[in-house]
Amino acid sequence: SKAGLTVKSGRECALIFHLIRALYILRPRQTYSIISADSEPQHLKQFREWVDAQWDEVDPFSGVAGGISVPSPILAIDDQKLLGGLAFTSSSIPGGEEAGIWVNALLVATEYRRIGIASELVKAAVVEAGRFKLKELFVYTDVPELYQKLSWCVVDGPGESTVLKRVVIN
Repeated sequence: SKAGLTVKSGRECALIFHLIRALYILRPRQTYSIISADSEPQHLKQFREWVDAQWDEVDPFSGVAGGISVPSPILAIDDQKLLGGLAFTSSSIPGGEEAGIWVNALLVATEYRRIGIASELVKAAVVEAGRFKLKELFVYTDVPELYQKLSWCVVDGPGESTVLKRVVIN
């Protein structure tokens, strides 16, 4: 052994690999549901408080914005506990005058980050956009990688923030 390192045989390495894999597979999984805020409206106030604490000014969560009906927020819930959420808004599309639907706020509680909740919320947003018969969904974000790994395309950027869009298949 050099510098305190011990060389393992191929058989020992394989055993270590399988033990680590088994621990990964057997670890407790986070169980949560992705739902429309329409079905759990009691969580909207808390999500709104989180969003207001994170950003100065954010559009209302639902109703009509810019003359377009905006989908209700999407929430991640675990046993009646809010883990995160995503809200929409309406604004003009890049390079055009017409209004489109945008992801306005995506926020996951700090202790529940890095386990896939944000990705699941973004996927659900695309599905919801399809239900609204939208052709495209937009986002202005400082974390474009999250969206790019989910097949969103850069429209403007990169810079401090990036505009991306996702073609919605109905």
